[in-house]
Amino acid sequence: MTIHRRLHSFLLCLGLVLLATTGQTAEINGHLTLHGNLNGCVATGTATAYVCAPVPSIGSYRAGTLYSFIAPATNTGVLTINYNGLGARTIKKVIAGVVTDLRAGDITSGDPVVTIFDGTFLRMVSPPGTAIQLIASGTLALATASIASGACATAQTATATGTLTTDTILASFNGDVTGVTGYTAATTGSLRVDVYPTANNVSARVCNNTANPITPGAVTINWRVVR
Repeated sequence: MTIHRRLHSFLLCLGLVLLATTGQTAEINGHLTLHGNLNGCVATGTATAYVCAPVPSIGSYRAGTLYSFIAPATNTGVLTINYNGLGARTIKKVIAGVVTDLRAGDITSGDPVVTIFDGTFLRMVSPPGTAIQLIASGTLALATASIASGACATAQTATATGTLTTDTILASFNGDVTGVTGYTAATTGSLRVDVYPTANNVSARVCNNTANPITPGAVTINWRVVR
């Protein structure tokens, strides 16, 4: 039995070598352990352009083939990778069926990444390392000066370095405001708080939708900028 197993292992290894050298395919029944990488490497390069030199080298890009690497740096946006000097190929991700460019932080330094070549782009098979990127966070105490009927108070800002106008602001009160003047539920209406991004800032504006002036009570909002 031992001889038979050793012979089987030898023949399997021999078959794999032959398949690798002849470019043939075959179905393998059973368990197979591979040590090394699959069209991959520990990449080098910058945050926008990676370089990969797997051994053995790749002769050409082939559609439907997997290519992997360990990221050398966190990407800052659109990203390419060049395998064995064959030419840079852009790495993309698929969101709701749409092939789209990476955003900053989708790949972080040290991430293992698996892609598949679609004939034009290398599509990420592994999920982005950062689904939502946190840009900044903080708190903002809203003003308590009287706000006239049908008017808005002067916008308040909190510093949020790196914020773009295309970013999303997540905001909520830092506590229960049902007992706070201006924010509690009332048949006459209540104040409205608009929170929005500006360059390097989070802005908040309180507006009075009621028929009378309101002097709001003190409240604080917690905010986060994400992209």
